[in-house]
Amino acid sequence: MSEIYLVTGANGGLGLDSVRRLALMPSTKKVYMTCRSESKASAAMDTLKGKGVDTSKLQYVHFDASETQEEIFQIVDSLEDEPINGLILNAGGVGNDKSRKPVGPNHVLNIHQINLIGHIQLVEALKPKLAEGCRIIYAGSETARGVPIMLIGNFKMGDTSEWYQDELKGKFHGVFRDPNMHIYAKTKGFGVLYFAEWARQNPKYKVLVVSPGGTLGTGVYDGDAFPLHFRLSLRVPGARTLTKVLGILHPLEDGTDRYIDAVTGQYDGRFECGAFIASKRGTTGPVSDQSSLRWARKYSDPKKQKAAFEALSAFTGVSEFSNKRKTDDQAES
Repeated sequence: MSEIYLVTGANGGLGLDSVRRLALMPSTKKVYMTCRSESKASAAMDTLKGKGVDTSKLQYVHFDASETQEEIFQIVDSLEDEPINGLILNAGGVGNDKSRKPVGPNHVLNIHQINLIGHIQLVEALKPKLAEGCRIIYAGSETARGVPIMLIGNFKMGDTSEWYQDELKGKFHGVFRDPNMHIYAKTKGFGVLYFAEWARQNPKYKVLVVSPGGTLGTGVYDGDAFPLHFRLSLRVPGARTLTKVLGILHPLEDGTDRYIDAVTGQYDGRFECGAFIASKRGTTGPVSDQSSLRWARKYSDPKKQKAAFEALSAFTGVSEFSNKRKTDDQAES
């Protein structure tokens, strides 16, 4: 037993099932379960205990993706010094109408903050505690390349940092039919571009953006953000079974499989570092590097990757706060 993992959004759905799978592996020493409250973590641990998980391997860590960079650094400082071997950055979601509201000092849309910016801040804060070769898995989505049944078509990505900064603030380029879903698709696309560039700048880590696919058992498809026709269709008796047959949605365990395969090295050698891995067709079934697909080739464009990286870095406050910490540490020494 030697591997240590950290999973965000660990109290339910894919996050909770990922913790279960990791904790059941003999090679796992510890799994940090990040949740927004200790009560949620405690309830999740009780659930896992009932499924035969050794909860002594689990440790609650407070993490709220809407917190400031300083607060996230303080959280990370409280962790033990043992190196972390794998991260599953799973927390987030489509959200609701409030997710389209600007939040924080930079007035970034909340849907971008909870899905992406909070995770960027967390990874930067965790750097001193990551083992060399640590596998970092960011939860992607097929929506980033378009999913017609969810009313999400293909959309453009800009070539300049200013373009992405406008989008992050809610100054949208172009017209879209479904606000929340379209913004969610874009933030997942921004994550693909950001982590591709981040992987290039941090070659000591193994980074992949991995979509769990259309996954049942998370409750996400019942939310008001999804198109009405899609939500209503899932309430028809037998509809969820039909979605599995048609390859639209698959069981929770299938989505978890993708995370676990990635974070335990099953994708090593198969996919290049920084790749965007998702369903080859539709939202279920075999996975592929999305850069091979027509509608996702934009994500392999170095110019777009750099522009998105610069824009997101400007909003996180990571560099400014890291420099302040270095200055403070030097002053103390």
